[in-house]
Amino acid sequence: MRDEDAAIYGYDLCHQEEFMVKSIGDPWNVFDLTTDGETLAWVARSGAGQYVQGYDLSSRREFLMIEAPNRYGFESIALGDGVLYYGYLVDQPGIYAYTPATGREEMIHSQGFDLVFADGKLLWTQEHISGGVVSEKSLHIKNLDTGEQTVVTQVINGYTYFSGYDAFGDTVVWSFFPGADTHVKSYNLSSGISTTISTNSGHYPVIHNHTAMWYEVSSGSEPGNRSIVTYDMISGKKTKLVEESTTNLYTVDILKDGILLFVVTDPYTGRDSLYMSDPDQSGLRFSTKEPYFSGQLSSDGWGRIGAQGRWLYESIDMGFDKWPVYGVQFILPEYDINGESFTNAALDARGPEPDGDGTRLFWLQRAANRLHARTLRIFVPMPGESYNENGNRVNAQKIYNFARDAEAYNMRLGIVIHNSQAFDMSAQKENWLRNLVQVFKNNDALNLIAYINADNEINHHCGGGDCYHVDWWPEYAADANEWVREVVDIVKDEDPALLVTVGMATELVPGVEGMQQTIDNYFEPHEDITLAKEVDFISPHNYGGGAYGIWDHIMTHEYPGPVVLEEYGYPTDPFVPGSNTAAQYRTEGPPECRNDPWVLLIDGSGYPTANCVETATGFIETNIRALGQDRRTDYAGGVAFMLVDTKAAARDNFNFPDDCDDPEATYDYFTGLFAIGTGEDYCEPGGTRTRGLGQLKSTGFRVCLYHSNYSLEKCQEKLYLPLIRR
Repeated sequence: MRDEDAAIYGYDLCHQEEFMVKSIGDPWNVFDLTTDGETLAWVARSGAGQYVQGYDLSSRREFLMIEAPNRYGFESIALGDGVLYYGYLVDQPGIYAYTPATGREEMIHSQGFDLVFADGKLLWTQEHISGGVVSEKSLHIKNLDTGEQTVVTQVINGYTYFSGYDAFGDTVVWSFFPGADTHVKSYNLSSGISTTISTNSGHYPVIHNHTAMWYEVSSGSEPGNRSIVTYDMISGKKTKLVEESTTNLYTVDILKDGILLFVVTDPYTGRDSLYMSDPDQSGLRFSTKEPYFSGQLSSDGWGRIGAQGRWLYESIDMGFDKWPVYGVQFILPEYDINGESFTNAALDARGPEPDGDGTRLFWLQRAANRLHARTLRIFVPMPGESYNENGNRVNAQKIYNFARDAEAYNMRLGIVIHNSQAFDMSAQKENWLRNLVQVFKNNDALNLIAYINADNEINHHCGGGDCYHVDWWPEYAADANEWVREVVDIVKDEDPALLVTVGMATELVPGVEGMQQTIDNYFEPHEDITLAKEVDFISPHNYGGGAYGIWDHIMTHEYPGPVVLEEYGYPTDPFVPGSNTAAQYRTEGPPECRNDPWVLLIDGSGYPTANCVETATGFIETNIRALGQDRRTDYAGGVAFMLVDTKAAARDNFNFPDDCDDPEATYDYFTGLFAIGTGEDYCEPGGTRTRGLGQLKSTGFRVCLYHSNYSLEKCQEKLYLPLIRR
């Protein structure tokens, strides 16, 4: 998906001409470009290692600055006054300063990430992790001349992300993505006073002299509400450099002579363009035309799903219609989550009683009519996987039959075929995969498959942590990437238009640094295989309200393709003893979390209410907002995990009600958007307030609103009568 002839370019402002710094081939081997006006620096990859390369802008000479001491490399770099500042993630964590002229290296601080050098000061973010989760996030600034360090702001919501920060003189500016107050703030280092300086939500603030600049969302969720404003810190005058536009906009910097730099992104192609503007300029406007026809239907009822630019599309007779995914992980409550619902035995089960399956039609109707899902994500184990060890327990024809059942309710399948560390593509596995595609193709039904996922969470099969970064299995990443390539080759050989993706867990290492590390797995080559190039779209998974931060980090790689948040959700655990501190998050929360969990600002942004901020509903609502409610990101869609509580996990790990008061008992993570209606499967008081059979929990109600364009009428409880057929 990327240009293999990429290069680093510079622009000479004095002579108004562009020049090439270096041809780099694969652009994902270079990242974190930074400059202090005299030297350009960037992080580059070489084999399994990383190094910082320098470039003297006067002599146009390239030189090596410093190599990373381990294969995990640099978290971020910043350059100022001839000194390189960088952060390490592991082994030697901390913030360091390196002076190339002397070769001297010293530690600046024991922790921190997302470094910014500004006017003789260094800014960074810190996290406090408690119980395996981020409980607090703070912004720090250090005067590099005096050594004075100040905490500018802190937020208790650990999953909140800074959109950006900058400093000049005594003034610091910053803002958050939704999840906290999204207004742009300023902080005076001398007085210690914070002030709100934006009327609406603002992101990516920068400052130089007395001028600040940020990207602003002016009202609601309309596509033409994006602008860039400048702000005079002395007079308080606000000017719209870029009027409301339909493109994405990102502020970059304000140069010493006042020149303003910003990026315009076409959301339909993912292409970025860098602009510079005179500080007195105003009234610019950028627009893009959506390349599809809305509301058209293909002659056969359904078209194929394809990828174009940032979006997934359904092909129709007159063009394309944007396809929103609106997915849910489909399981039946009697079965384990990892594929048991789609074994031959489960798919053959019939009858009104819940032994076997018997309830498949009921839950299909719930997914379609109550949740308004358009995609059913399913685990279909291939040979060698659990529930299909010998290869004959899962039949492609039965999967096709289920797809026809889903089609009757206007839902397609997202098929996950692999969920283990067995990365060997045997002949049996290849034949099984080919047969799966062929069954749909021979029935002229490939339109019933939205996509195939080559692995549920490709970095989560080593027993703990991010498996792409475990020392005891250095070949893991190469083996995993080779597996994905083989799956893609087989599927595309059968049908080149069938979309393939691969999932990535983003919360295996606590904190933003851990999240960024896992996202980087998509873009780091292993044995010359880069996942983001192999698949049609990337599919990060996140449960803790991190979708805004994930999107922002993906954009640092300038990824132009679709991004699907292929698992989001949060358990409402039935076991919540007071001594289990982590369990406080696994609750629906009070009734307000169902009906109104969000402090909605006039510009469409906001944050969870105080009573919902660290509940399952609050986490889900934050991710839903990132999926498109306020247009600050361009996700192609998402899949909620999962449809309904499973009794199987409870049976295996928990004894009701005896274990409800035992703080050492294993609790059940696998809870869904619908309740299963049996009192013996819940504890008192527990995290699940909604318990009636087939009732939407608060979490499910919020997903329904997202899927139905926030229609209360469509998401209220209704009485469904059976159809009478003659």
